[in-house]
Amino acid sequence: MTNGQVSVWVPIVVGLIGVAGVIAGQLVNTWREHRNERIRWTREQQRDARQDRLAWRDKRLAVALDLLITMNTWRELAVESWPDQVSDELRDTVARMSDRLAEMKLVGTERMRTAATEAVDEYLERLVGRPLLGRGVLEQVAHPFGPVPD
Repeated sequence: MTNGQVSVWVPIVVGLIGVAGVIAGQLVNTWREHRNERIRWTREQQRDARQDRLAWRDKRLAVALDLLITMNTWRELAVESWPDQVSDELRDTVARMSDRLAEMKLVGTERMRTAATEAVDEYLERLVGRPLLGRGVLEQVAHPFGPVPD
């Protein structure tokens, strides 16, 4: 070998080191992308779960509020007209209350369903004048003001 010449194996080793560096860089970049994508996906899942919880909370609140308003209307109408006369407005209100209770049973939590059913049973028991034997009003009363079966 003369002065100023480089041995053949030096460029080959430098080329291999360069290729290994590029491959290592690509592997590190891919690993970081996958990690960032997992983090992004996890955050999206958490955000979606939170939005679902908020949507259900809003739905439960709307149903509970509507049920309470309907029960209040029912109570006011019942106080005015029961037992002398049963107005169509009172029948309609009881039907609406029954629908709201069914909706509450569909979307409410177990605690909400129990409280709503007990409240409606209490209202009806006061109107009918005798206990409903611990059964739900919807399961027991065929007509809002019909006879209560034993």
